[in-house]
Amino acid sequence: MARLLATVLLLSGVLLIGANSFAAEESVSDGAHQAPSETQPASVSQSATDRANPLLQRYPDLCEELDRVRQIYTSWGLRRHSRTFEEVADVPTPAQARSIEWSDKTPDDQSEYRFLRSNEMFRTDCLEPEHYRVSVAYDGRLARTRSPRKAYNGPVNKVGGMYEGSVAPLLPHTVFSDFSYAPDLEWFYELRDANRFMRWTMALDVRSVKQVTYNDHPCWEVNWIAIHNDDSETTTTCEVLFARDRSLIPLRQVYRTLINPITLRTVTIDTDEFQQQDSAGLWYPRTATATQQINEEVQVKLIKFDVDEQFRQEAFFSNVAPLAASHKKPPAPIVAAYAPAPILNMLPGPGSDSLSATHEFRRKTAGSGAIGVLTFFVVLSICLKATRLGRVTREFFGRHRTLLGVTGIMVTVGIGAIAVYPPGWLTYGLSMMITGLAGLAWIAFSFVLLGDRQVSLRVVLSAAACAAILLGGYNRGLKRMKVRQRMISEVRQEGGQIKMGIWRLDEDGLYLPTSLRRLLGEAWSGRANRAAISSDLFTPEHINNWCLGEVKWLGVAAAGDQPFEVDDKAIASISDTRSLWTFHVEGGYLNGEALRQLSRFHRLIDVYFDCQGRPVPREIGLIPELERVWLTNAVVNDDLIASLREIKNLDYVTLITPKFGDLTQSDLDLALVGIEVRHTTLTPKALNVLGKFSTQLKFVDCKVKLAPADEVALAKTTAFSFRNSNVNDSELPRLAKAPRLIRIDLEETDISASGIEAFSMLRPDVFVSLK
Repeated sequence: MARLLATVLLLSGVLLIGANSFAAEESVSDGAHQAPSETQPASVSQSATDRANPLLQRYPDLCEELDRVRQIYTSWGLRRHSRTFEEVADVPTPAQARSIEWSDKTPDDQSEYRFLRSNEMFRTDCLEPEHYRVSVAYDGRLARTRSPRKAYNGPVNKVGGMYEGSVAPLLPHTVFSDFSYAPDLEWFYELRDANRFMRWTMALDVRSVKQVTYNDHPCWEVNWIAIHNDDSETTTTCEVLFARDRSLIPLRQVYRTLINPITLRTVTIDTDEFQQQDSAGLWYPRTATATQQINEEVQVKLIKFDVDEQFRQEAFFSNVAPLAASHKKPPAPIVAAYAPAPILNMLPGPGSDSLSATHEFRRKTAGSGAIGVLTFFVVLSICLKATRLGRVTREFFGRHRTLLGVTGIMVTVGIGAIAVYPPGWLTYGLSMMITGLAGLAWIAFSFVLLGDRQVSLRVVLSAAACAAILLGGYNRGLKRMKVRQRMISEVRQEGGQIKMGIWRLDEDGLYLPTSLRRLLGEAWSGRANRAAISSDLFTPEHINNWCLGEVKWLGVAAAGDQPFEVDDKAIASISDTRSLWTFHVEGGYLNGEALRQLSRFHRLIDVYFDCQGRPVPREIGLIPELERVWLTNAVVNDDLIASLREIKNLDYVTLITPKFGDLTQSDLDLALVGIEVRHTTLTPKALNVLGKFSTQLKFVDCKVKLAPADEVALAKTTAFSFRNSNVNDSELPRLAKAPRLIRIDLEETDISASGIEAFSMLRPDVFVSLK
C-alpha cells in the first residue's frame, strides 16, 4: 500500500511539473527561443461533451489537419544518422545539451537507418552498426526481412509484427529516435491505419489539445497519457508540440515515464532545423537533439536527416538482398544417420553427485566434523569447571534439578520442531534422529554440569527414550536407503544409470547439507529421479527389491542393442504408480498387456518404444494422461491411425525411421498439435500420407526424394519445418500445393533465399522462415 501511495504521489507530481515544462525549458529551432503562448481560439459551437471538457474543444480541428497531412505524405524517403553520447557528466539538464560543442567529443555509438514509403509499399533498413543490420520491406504483395541470421517472407502482418514498434512508419514525423521502449507518435498520425504492427505503447487518454506559439511557429500542443503494452503498470505522460507551418512535424517532444517510485525517465526530442523537398514541397526535419535522462544520468543523441529519393524506384521494395552468405549459398546440411539413444550411458536432465566424490570427501568431512564437536565440548567443560560463572551455574541447577530437566525437554522438543522443516527430513527419519541426539546431548551436558557420579532411574528412562527416538529415525531412514542403495548398485553393475536428487523445482526432495550428504552416501542424497535399466534386470525379481516407484523417468534398453519385448509382469511389479512421467523403451516392444499395466500410472505422459514393424496395440489408449508417443520402426497405415485414435489426450507423435503403408482414410480426425518425422526418406507417397493429417509436420534428419513428374499434395497440413535435411530450392516450390498451409520453418537445409523467393511467388500468404 505504501509503495502504491508513493507511486500515485510521484505520478501526480510529474503531471503537475509537465503542465509548465514547455515554459520552463529552452529549445533550439529555426528562430529565437520563446516560451509557448496561448493563441486566441476560433469561435466554434460547443457540444455538451466540449462544455464538460473545454481542453478538448480544438481536437476536431486537429483531426482535420491530420487528415490533410496523411493525404500529402504518400511517398517519401529519409535517412537518419544518429550519434549517441553516453553518460554525459557535464550536462546537468537536457536543455543545456544543445549548447555543447559535440564535435570535440567521440560518440559512444552511431547508427544509420533508411526509411522509404510509396503508398502502401515500404522499406526500412538498419545500415549501421554492422551487427544490427536488418532490412524489412513490403512491395504491396509480399513482405520480406533479411538479417545476418534469418530471412523471412510472408504476409505483411506476420513479418512486421516480429519487431519492437513499427518497421513501417506511415509518415516521416515518427522516425526521430530509437530509444528502447520509448513512446511513439504512430497512434497520433495513424488513427485510420487498419494494418498496424505491434507497438510497445498505446494512447490511454488525451488530456488537452490547444494552440500555442513556440519559437515563432504556430503549434498544436497535445498532452496525453500512454501505457506500455508489455507492462500495464508503467505509464508515460506525453507532451508534444506539432508545428502547423511545417506539416505538423513535431517541434518538441517530452515523455516522462515513472519506472518505479524513485526513478523517473525523461526523453526530450527537439527539432532544431527543417528542410523542404523541392519537387513536392514537403517538409522534413533536418537536425534534431534527443536526450534521455534517468535521474541524474543523461544520454544525448544528435540526429541528422537526409532526403532519400530511392522511394521512387518501385523495384527497390521487392529486391531485398540476403545479408548472410549462408542464405546466398547454403552449406550442405549434415543429415545424421539413425542411431539408438544411448540411455544406458547418458540420461536426460541435470546431473548429480557421483559416488566417487562421496567416498573422496567422506573421511575428510567426518574428521573435521568430529574435531569441531569435540573442541566445543572441551571448551564448554573448561568453562563450567574452571570459571566463576560455571560454579554459579552448577550451584543453581544443583538446587533446581527439576528445572534443568524441564529445560532439557523444551530444548529437545524445540530442536525436533525445527528439524521437521527441511524438506524430506521427517519422511526419511532425520528429524527423529536429530531429536534423539539432542536429548542424549542434553543428558550428557547435565552430567558435566552437575558433576554427578550416580545415574538415577529418571535419567536412565530419559536416555532410553532418546535412544529409542534416535534408533527409530535411523531405522526408518535406513530401510529406505538400503533399498535405494541396492537398486543403485545393481543397476550400475549391469551398465545402467541412476540419477539422484530432485529433477524439477516443485518436487518434494530431501535436503541435506553437502558435507552430511557426502558422509551418509549417495542413497541419502534424495530420491532417484531417473533410471535407465538393462533389459536383463527389468524382471519382477529385481523390481520387488528396488524402489522404482519413485523415479519420474524410467528407461529400459538392451546392453547390445538387440530387439526385445518388455516383460509386462515387471511393469506390474512396480507398486508405486504416483511418480512416473516418462517410460522409454529403446529397442523394445510393448505388447497389449504391458500397455495395460502402464495405464495404472496416472501421471504418465510420454511413452517411447520400438514397434519393430508390428502394429501398435489398441491398449495404448488406456493410459489416461498420455500426451506424446515416440514410435520407432512404425508402419503408418490404417491400423496405426485406429490405435492413435484411442488416445484421448494425444498431442504429439514422433515417428523415427517409419515406413509408410496404405492409408485409405481421407478424414483423419486426430486433434494433434504436431507430427515429427526423423531419419527417413520422404518420397511422394510419404508426403501425401502425412499431408492427410490436419496438423503441423516437423522433419528432422530427413532426405527428400522427388522426381520431376511426382505430384505432392499436403491436403491438410497447416505448417511444416525442415531441420538438418537435404531439401533444396527446386523441391520447396513443389510443396506449395497445401491449401491450409500458413507457415514454413527451414534450418540447416539446402534452401537459399532464392528458394524461399520462388516459393513465395506461388504462395505469398505463407510465412517462410530461413535460418
